[in-house]
Amino acid sequence: MSSDIPSGVSELHRWAEYMKYARQEYERKFLLSARPSRLSLTYRTIDDRYLIGTSLRLRLVSDERGHVLTRKLNQKIRRDDGTTWITSIYLSQQEYRLIESLPAICSTMRRYRLECDTRCFAVDVIDASGEEIVLAEVEADSQAEIDADVSLPEMVREVTSEPAFSGYEIALRMNSRHAQPGATDNPDDAQRLREDH
Repeated sequence: MSSDIPSGVSELHRWAEYMKYARQEYERKFLLSARPSRLSLTYRTIDDRYLIGTSLRLRLVSDERGHVLTRKLNQKIRRDDGTTWITSIYLSQQEYRLIESLPAICSTMRRYRLECDTRCFAVDVIDASGEEIVLAEVEADSQAEIDADVSLPEMVREVTSEPAFSGYEIALRMNSRHAQPGATDNPDDAQRLREDH
């Protein structure tokens, strides 16, 4: 937070200054009973690395042929008021390889695009130690838009606020640490990752 902010300035203004490079995220997440039958054949493979001791996630996105599309470093922060703020930095291959060497908890999933009525969903298919988890995410540009009714035939329930379906917790269930040292022994690190991812 900037030390130039004068005393008496509202907490909201202080937060806006602190997070001036972040954007507010409007997102909801739903657990599905199975893969929707109308998923397209094209998908993206997403490899995530949750960096130990930080609120940072390193992400590599590839197409179905294995061609790398995006390398980026993300930070998500959830405020006490329930809002989520995200900052993204796009990386070169060299920058990605450097950060990739840091201890991390890892996960892999396939992401499909699904259009239903006026909504566009990202459907994530995850193999978590033999258990297939299917999640649908929807994003919007405002709180009013994200609060609108959402429906899919395969929808079980909304899991937006359930820690068990955060990216970090799913990564733990996948047991994909890739022999990175010090992955979960520190309970403070684990709690921070659960809150920020």
